Amino acid sequence: MMRWKFTREEAQIDVYRSSAMSATQIEVAASGSMRTFRFLDRSAVVAFHAGIEHALLETGWQLEGFEPERRMGNDRRNLQRGVDRRGMLALVWSR
Repeated sequence: MMRWKFTREEAQIDVYRSSAMSATQIEVAASGSMRTFRFLDRSAVVAFHAGIEHALLETGWQLEGFEPERRMGNDRRNLQRGVDRRGMLALVWSR
């Protein structure tokens, strides 16, 4: 199950969606209540999710978090880089 957490001031909205390709529903939790939206196919689920996310962001909500964290192991942005390969291209382009 994937979870998007949106916040605005002290309020919170959680959007839940299964990662299974056969899943055809989205659950939205806000103010202590849960609402389920069911669809005929996966493409309708994805389109609805994109729409609700866009609407929340446009009305002042902020994406606070996403679960599950999908990065594993060493984050490549923190790894030491070797010799800059772009420097070699300067030799070619300068001619």
